[in-house]
Amino acid sequence: MRNQIRRGFQAPQLRSGQGGSGREGQDVSGLAIVGRSQIRQIAKMEFSRAKRYGYPLTLAVCRIDRIDSLTDLYGQASRRLLMDRLSELFAHRARTTDVVGRLSEDRLLWVMPHTDLLGSQVAADRMRLAIESMEIQSGSKQIPVTLSMGLSCFVGDNTLFFDSILYQAEKALERAQAMGGNLCEEHPLPKPEGGRQPYLPEQNEGPPPVSFREEPEDSEEEER
Repeated sequence: MRNQIRRGFQAPQLRSGQGGSGREGQDVSGLAIVGRSQIRQIAKMEFSRAKRYGYPLTLAVCRIDRIDSLTDLYGQASRRLLMDRLSELFAHRARTTDVVGRLSEDRLLWVMPHTDLLGSQVAADRMRLAIESMEIQSGSKQIPVTLSMGLSCFVGDNTLFFDSILYQAEKALERAQAMGGNLCEEHPLPKPEGGRQPYLPEQNEGPPPVSFREEPEDSEEEER
């Protein structure tokens, strides 16, 4: 059964079994949502760690589609409440190692350490589908809510500055919404020069990049 935000924009009930941290359906958020004054500072620190230790890091800038139109229809309070519900969903479904915070009044920044572009695409699409399952009921009219994201990945030495990777993610979000929304658009990685791979983990480097692949079901032990 689909989650619904009925009149008054009540909080949605999150379903289990759709990825994320496994805390869906609980009232207590599993991940704190960082405020505007802190998210950039924390994201820059994560970027510096990724550069120092040589692991990938992905930024995702997230925005509800048509949020300006929804605000015009239902008032400024609806904008704030939609952002609150979006934050709650991220708090339940993002990994505890991720960082999520308010980048602006209507955008979230999702920081995914140890996550390459492929892994972040899978994670972002799961979040997009979770948002798509939420609906607003206004009388007898049903209004769908969708989400777009712009992804940009630091890997190898493809950029030297945090502001560059953030700008790339913001531009990718603009492209996603210009194409109609309900889309996760990534900034393309540069092509490796001379056949060199953009990311080759060194021995004892630390945790490998997260791939977010589905775990296979446990199979019966083979007979010895």
